[in-house]
Amino acid sequence: MSYILHIDGDAFFAACEALRRRDLQGKAFVVGEDRGIVVAMSYEAKALGIDRSYPIYKLKVDFPHVPVVSSHFELYSQISDRCFAILKRFFSRVERCGIDECFVEVEERYNDSLEELLQSVQDVLRNELGISYSLGIGRTKTLAKLASKRSKPNGRSICRESDEDYFLETTPLEKIWGVGRALTPQLYLLGLRTA
Repeated sequence: MSYILHIDGDAFFAACEALRRRDLQGKAFVVGEDRGIVVAMSYEAKALGIDRSYPIYKLKVDFPHVPVVSSHFELYSQISDRCFAILKRFFSRVERCGIDECFVEVEERYNDSLEELLQSVQDVLRNELGISYSLGIGRTKTLAKLASKRSKPNGRSICRESDEDYFLETTPLEKIWGVGRALTPQLYLLGLRTA
């Protein structure tokens, strides 16, 4: 059986900024000074209830202790390119689907050692880039993405065929890749709550 691996950077823009400014590591901070809205935040800032699109002027009033930094997209792009170069050492087919995430086809020779593969990839990314990534494996892209989201941050999750019903039964509709905000309320009206 073949599997798909989804690799997703954890709070990627914020993680890149924390590499640039070590004083921000482990602290609540947001990215977006130059945009006027929050474009990214550390997990510590997210825990305070800050989310994307929060106006910076309002954030400075509501959370005056939370540092706000400008975006550095050239840095994010450089780290992204390095990440994909690392992944090509492990896999022959890497499909980018964003600056901080991708899908790869896992060769069947890894089927008996999926846990070790995930650990190896995650360790190399962390050691060489200084950023954590969450990884998920499934038979489809949607299942792989569900698996990676399930274990964030810095997690690893495998959705084997025998796990699929559990994954789907325990995943809220709004967490399904591609369902979106417009479709979720319509599905709720039909009595649906999970994948």
